[in-house]
Amino acid sequence: MTTEIIIAGQGGQGVLTLGHILAEAAFSAGLETTWLPSYGPEQRGGTCNATVVISSSPISSPIASRLDYLIAFNRPSVERFSPLLHFDGILISDAEGAFSAFAHANSCDKLVGIIMLGALLRTFKAITPLDVTDAIRRTLPPHRKNLIDDNIRALDLGFYSSLTT
Repeated sequence: MTTEIIIAGQGGQGVLTLGHILAEAAFSAGLETTWLPSYGPEQRGGTCNATVVISSSPISSPIASRLDYLIAFNRPSVERFSPLLHFDGILISDAEGAFSAFAHANSCDKLVGIIMLGALLRTFKAITPLDVTDAIRRTLPPHRKNLIDDNIRALDLGFYSSLTT
């Protein structure tokens, strides 16, 4: 089993952090994983993406060529990376603002990515919400530790919400 995922959006949206959390969760689940962040010179507001490859066997390259999942925060990310989606790949997108509106309605405005990660976990069974919860606890920087409960709540919202069916 090898799964290729790209998370893409603008700097400041948590794209790279989301990729890091996903890679950490896979590693904790006993899987091989790579995390390859990529960002433009602007950082906040510039384009960025993170490629995460997860496998049950050693990974030969961290570069994704046939995506199983694309988490796209905006329309330019959908346009850029959707051609790489495998014929049965899954697109989880906030290009139309549905996830942002859902996050706002649930007081999770800055956690749209975590909600989308919860939606990914509904079909990607190699890692569990508990694996991701543990990864959130380990990867959030010390000055963000007070946000752990909010992140876990947002993950649950994405995993259990009918928005993502």
